[in-house]
Amino acid sequence: MKREALLALAAGFRESNPKLAGHGFVTIYKGMVTGWKRMLNRPGTEVPGAYAVGADASIFRACGGDEEHGARTFLPATDNCLNADEARAECSQACSGCSEHELNDCGASIQANGLDNASSR
Repeated sequence: MKREALLALAAGFRESNPKLAGHGFVTIYKGMVTGWKRMLNRPGTEVPGAYAVGADASIFRACGGDEEHGARTFLPATDNCLNADEARAECSQACSGCSEHELNDCGASIQANGLDNASSR
């Protein structure tokens, strides 16, 4: 999906749910909002190819794994990834196993491991 479309879907959800508007991540799969997460610490709850849009407009993609067991990690969605064919199951760069997107011992990406963008607690 295009960055603008993901941001618009997330903005619509946040407008309808003001208590969740300032923090967390709106989850999106196949062009539909599927939910909200406070943190991106359990990628297995999303299928590969799902997106998570942060309150700060950051976008992550669920990568690796399979539909039955869920994704292995959340990785920052690059412009190349966002512009790739939607039918493509894997993120073009992020899921290729390059050293920039190496997984830690728990199977989570180093960049998104336990990411929490809550503004205040």
